[in-house]
Amino acid sequence: MATANLPRNITLPALAHSLGEGGLLSGDWLELVINFPADAFVDVGAITFLCSWAAARSAEGRRIHLRGDSDVLGYLERIDLHTQLGIAHDLRKRQDETGRFLPIKRIASTDDVCSTVNAVCDLVLHQFDDARAFVPALEWATNEIIDNILIHSETKVPGAVCAQYFPNRHRLDVGICDLGRGIKASLGTTRRIWSHGDAVTTALKRGVTRDESVGQGNGMAGSLE
Repeated sequence: MATANLPRNITLPALAHSLGEGGLLSGDWLELVINFPADAFVDVGAITFLCSWAAARSAEGRRIHLRGDSDVLGYLERIDLHTQLGIAHDLRKRQDETGRFLPIKRIASTDDVCSTVNAVCDLVLHQFDDARAFVPALEWATNEIIDNILIHSETKVPGAVCAQYFPNRHRLDVGICDLGRGIKASLGTTRRIWSHGDAVTTALKRGVTRDESVGQGNGMAGSLE
């Protein structure tokens, strides 16, 4: 059984490094134990990637187990990671998460996009007094990025979205992830792209899209603005 020991600050790059360092991202393991240390912080980018990646591995017949600190595992349980991955977990009394965080939503249809965007906006309306001043822009940008999962990614498993509000910093983090082909491969179908960095830089320009029949090329650029 393979094992991945994660650091205390579990960002998406840190998670990918831990899995990649052990050869686990593309290894031939059948069972994997992921250990979360005490007092670990797991950001929403890492959570959505782990959800999408683990779902893809599960579809291949592999099994993933989450182990470690009970508080960290309790948070991952409340944000629905165990449920989404079909991992057995304690059925603890569920607290109302309204206004606190957005549990993982899977993106496989236009209805999923719509309901998830609305849920993100509802969370903002609960926490920000001036929310109505910027919710239209947030709604547009979130919809554009989540919709890319369906339009461009060609992912074989549904994408994942979740969000967390941090009251001490008055900050909302939204994680959006899919396990699709990536921006480089998508744009590379219609133009020459030299690297992943070139792909991101190109995608952030107005009017750049892989296919004008499916997009105007303003989603990434508009979201950045």
